Amino acid sequence: MCDFGGFYAEASAPEFGELLNAKGLPEVYITRVNKPCLMQPMKLHDARTPSNGTRNHQLAICTQPLFYYVDWTLIAQFFEMWILQGVTKFYIYFQSLAFETDALLRVYENEATIDVERIPWSAFPTDGDFLSKPENDPNNRVCRLEVLSAINDCVLRSRGHTKFVISY
Repeated sequence: MCDFGGFYAEASAPEFGELLNAKGLPEVYITRVNKPCLMQPMKLHDARTPSNGTRNHQLAICTQPLFYYVDWTLIAQFFEMWILQGVTKFYIYFQSLAFETDALLRVYENEATIDVERIPWSAFPTDGDFLSKPENDPNNRVCRLEVLSAINDCVLRSRGHTKFVISY
């Protein structure tokens, strides 16, 4: 059973935009209801489109979070197929990778004609309390790495950088 889900906020107020332009993105934290003193920082991403309308990429692709991914041969096929289709920006969401898969990703990250961005999609932080009661571990109650949140994150993350995005 899933108890956790992803949430997004959207604000549309001129004074808020002016504040962001002047000071940058604020620091935000996530906390647990039963332990409010444990605060985990969260990184905010500015998803606004550029005012001049120019974007660095015409076509991008987003992956679902890779979890214990070991088949590096499929990674090579994935990149080569999408490069042939015109993709120049790759958003690779990952939780864990095999050494060989990680090494191949580094090869593509160093390729000058494409841009590869890795986004860690890690488990929720815990303080160790769950060891005595596994049912208390929030990571056991998340639906398959919350794929829809990763897709939404990628669509919003890519807004100012690419004209079209593929969800894969």
